[in-house]
Amino acid sequence: MSEHRLQTIASDERRPPQYSLFVGDTRKCFVEVSPHSPELGDDAAPAFQLRRFAWSANVPASILSNFEDLSIYSGRVRPRLGDPADAGLIHRFSYTEYEKHWDKLAALLSPDAVKRGELDRAAELGGVEPVDDAFLDELERWRRRLAQSIHERNPELSIRALNTAVQLLIDRIVFLRICEDRGIEPYGQLRSLQQRPNAYQRLLEQFRRANARYNAGLFRFDGISAGLDTSVLSPRLLVDDDVLCDMLRALYYPESPYEFSVVSADILGHVYERFLGNEIVPAEAGGVTVEQKPEVRKSGGVYYTPSHVVESIVKATVDKLCENKTPDEVAQIRILDPSCGSGSFLNAAYQHLLDWHQKYYIANGGSKQHPNCIRGNAKDGYDLTFEERKRILLNSIHGVDIDAQAIEITKLSLLLKVLEGESQGMKRTQLALVRDLPLPDLSNNIQCGNSLITSDFSARIEQIPEEERPQFLPFDYITAFPRVFNSNRTGFDAVIGNPPYISYSGPHSVAIPDEVRSYFKTKYRSFRWPAAHAFFIERSIETLSRRYVAFIVPDQVGHLQRYGRLRSVLLESTHLVEVRYWGENVFKGVTTPALTFVADKNHHGPAVVIDRDGSLRSASIAGDAAWNVSIFQSILDKVKKTSFSLDKLVRDCGIMTSRSEEQVVLLADANDTDIPVLEGEHVDRYACGRPTRAVRLDPTVRIRKSTHAFESARFLIRQTAAYPKVGPREHALYFRNSLLALYAPETWPDVRYLVGLLNSRLMRFVYTETVRESRQQAFTQVKIGSLRSLPIRELNPYVPEDKAFHDEIVRNVDEILSLYGALPKAREDERNYIEQRIALVDDRIDRLVFRLYGLSREESALVSKSLGYEVMDAGQKPDKRVEEMTSDELWGVLDLGPGHNLWRSCLEELVAREDPGVAPHVAEMLRTKDLAPDTRRALVFAAEQAQSFEADVRRALAEGLLSAALALRDAGEERPLWAAIRRYASLVPVEEVDTLLSFLRDQDPPKTKQAALQAIQNIFSVEFPGLSPAVEALRARVHSLATQTSEASFVTQAGGPSLALQAFCAAASLRDTGLDILKERLDRCEHPYLMMRTAEFLRSVQARDEGGGR
Repeated sequence: MSEHRLQTIASDERRPPQYSLFVGDTRKCFVEVSPHSPELGDDAAPAFQLRRFAWSANVPASILSNFEDLSIYSGRVRPRLGDPADAGLIHRFSYTEYEKHWDKLAALLSPDAVKRGELDRAAELGGVEPVDDAFLDELERWRRRLAQSIHERNPELSIRALNTAVQLLIDRIVFLRICEDRGIEPYGQLRSLQQRPNAYQRLLEQFRRANARYNAGLFRFDGISAGLDTSVLSPRLLVDDDVLCDMLRALYYPESPYEFSVVSADILGHVYERFLGNEIVPAEAGGVTVEQKPEVRKSGGVYYTPSHVVESIVKATVDKLCENKTPDEVAQIRILDPSCGSGSFLNAAYQHLLDWHQKYYIANGGSKQHPNCIRGNAKDGYDLTFEERKRILLNSIHGVDIDAQAIEITKLSLLLKVLEGESQGMKRTQLALVRDLPLPDLSNNIQCGNSLITSDFSARIEQIPEEERPQFLPFDYITAFPRVFNSNRTGFDAVIGNPPYISYSGPHSVAIPDEVRSYFKTKYRSFRWPAAHAFFIERSIETLSRRYVAFIVPDQVGHLQRYGRLRSVLLESTHLVEVRYWGENVFKGVTTPALTFVADKNHHGPAVVIDRDGSLRSASIAGDAAWNVSIFQSILDKVKKTSFSLDKLVRDCGIMTSRSEEQVVLLADANDTDIPVLEGEHVDRYACGRPTRAVRLDPTVRIRKSTHAFESARFLIRQTAAYPKVGPREHALYFRNSLLALYAPETWPDVRYLVGLLNSRLMRFVYTETVRESRQQAFTQVKIGSLRSLPIRELNPYVPEDKAFHDEIVRNVDEILSLYGALPKAREDERNYIEQRIALVDDRIDRLVFRLYGLSREESALVSKSLGYEVMDAGQKPDKRVEEMTSDELWGVLDLGPGHNLWRSCLEELVAREDPGVAPHVAEMLRTKDLAPDTRRALVFAAEQAQSFEADVRRALAEGLLSAALALRDAGEERPLWAAIRRYASLVPVEEVDTLLSFLRDQDPPKTKQAALQAIQNIFSVEFPGLSPAVEALRARVHSLATQTSEASFVTQAGGPSLALQAFCAAASLRDTGLDILKERLDRCEHPYLMMRTAEFLRSVQARDEGGGR
């Protein structure tokens, strides 16, 4: 912590505190020591004065002491005239109590405690009433009263002129009042206007004197200034004395709680940014009123950027530009905010430039070497001269805004920033010496215009209605800023800001003339999703900036597919330096999630991505790729392989109601013609409740004629959720637009396969890692675009392994749907069992999906832990998790048989561990005839997963499966067994193939032949070293059978295309003559899939032959 003596103008009414305590550059506390003061608990005046300073400066606390007592006051509670001495009091200590309460004192005031924020937290315990909120309320009250008064006294004045008059009056009064508290103007001169009539006329005289004195454009009367007609403040304007005097009284002690000498330009920026969001409009009942501007209302409010976000952007751009430079080099830096509003970014950039110069001069000789740096009252003991502050401002700071009032506010706040920190004596001396321009004229730096429309629109402006033209007047940067765009330079060094979040499409769009829409469409490549903030980014990158572009924008820009084109445009000529996700609570009272990005045309390294939790990662980001860098990126990359999009399988076709209060009724109150509807709250994972409401519709509406969209939606996806939750459509045909429809593919895969994937743990993980909205604390929604971006694993129905996964997932989804369906009717003693079964099946689906996407056990565990799951079997009752069991413990469960609820999980765990004993165990069990279907499927599926066993172990497993197939030839579960045989066919002993062929000849069902032929194809498509004569003999024996089967299948299609294909491939694998048959059949084939696969096979044979094979 550091101490600094505060320098302000003292008077009988205004006693500034003597000291400030800082942590770094942040003031944390005011201190006033008054040894001759009476008891601190008796006299309220010293406390009131001190609290005014702390509250106005937005300082957390203040300390008042007379050496006998020490009082700590909150700076967050508004001081009011008449407050008792203990108002806002945090603690009061007598000197006799210091030793007794030392721990409490240290917990508040020690340097470490203050750095930890203990003083801030204590100050907020009594409530918070921010100074900017209070001052905004004051300004709005003045605006309403002035507007009503001027409108009544000057009915001929247009609404536009009325807005201008009120704005100029308030701006100029506030500026002069701040100058009084800072010693630049005589204190009390505005208050003196109350003493005689015609206060407005005498106020105009003050404005004229200020215009002559400052000559900065702020007090002009002679026409248009940055889009405002300043001549409206003429002597002919009539303003009531009582309204004006009431405003002036409220600006002075004791009525005013504000101490303007310490109210920063940043705080005023907060106030004015929101103040500019409203305007004076005609009232319906006559007169005038104040309302939010339409574009502000459409975009959800005024987004004033918090100072910590502004600082983040300015540090990443302005500070970087200044690194390793001299003042002469820094003088060449040009900074722009193309939608500057009240000037918060420009104020921060200017302050950073001032700080840089001050530090540079101090580090390089101080005032002795640099006359622009003089000894003064700054915390470091030096100030920049008034002329130096002006020079830096005029050299480097530039802003544009479409709102003329905003331009005036930006000028005002920057001029106040020029004056910040100056002592009274210094200002008066310099004002006497500098006759012409004691304040800089910012008319060439801060200009009014539409940054998105250039001179190429001039020919079309006449086609826009006259009242709308001011918003769309072309603004030519090259003409407006000739020092920035010339033969020596091609733009600004940094373009920073918070562009307006205005959409030109969708339900919350702002209407613009057709000519403007057409212009935007041809000018901006990101028009695919037209939005003002997108156009600002593109304009800044392509024409305005020669180095940095850094904005705060909705975080959808970083990840939504519709902004992909914008991201691509951005990265064509720049490289991302940093992306920071701030979450949804950046803007006060607004839940719009935001991100900041910094792009630099000279950067060539990876981008740093900072998440809302502060975690930091780096990666190279290019093209239209989302600006998401997950710590699980390798897992996400693996999951995205060989996937397809849901695309049109997901639709938003639910019933929309324009008048929900009238059209949606409780089901109990519905009549016969009302339609029961499902809503989002009724659908959860695998479950659907009964409808509780109905929609009351006109019987002639279109819904009566188009029930197909509802009938064919077997499953629904809940929209208001943080991740997909898919349940069946039950109990009602219709559903509202809080639900999305999931449709079945025409042929493959089964829609239940999609349901299993979407409800799986892995897909939830992918969704929450890649869809930023899923992490919002409020108003999370599952949107179609996000669903369509999910990687759905593509399976081939003709690949047995794929089909086995597919069928297993479908079967488990069927089971869990049945279990959820039984739950509502179950008795209490049955519910526990059903819920356990649900957890077990749910976990089984998760495991299936993990394996389907090729995730290892470690990767699956990482995914589960990231979602907050314990890495354990969902149905596990013992304390120890399956993953933590020893092999002996796992085998102990297996010995208990399939009736144990953990039997299947333990079997899968042993397979995952590649336990050598599991293969013969599975093979032995497969020889058992009296197995339940679920158990048999589990065994076959476990066998199929044993990919990484040693060859001899896989051979044993294959032998067991073959034996089981022969033993179960009369059973109905042959197909999955044959699919498993195919997988291990290359390891079946050649001696067994004769038995296999005999079995094949005895089978009639085409499906069995198909599976057997698949196995034979696998056997004979590999080489068996040392067994060539035996293999050749077997090939000869199977050749006629394969050819015969292929002919029959091709003529009758009895076995379908897949059987014909497999037979062809088997024949071709056996003898070269088979290739001729295959080619002949290909010429006659009309089945697309068969043609594709056959052609692939022929190409592979050709490649093998060319490589020196058979």
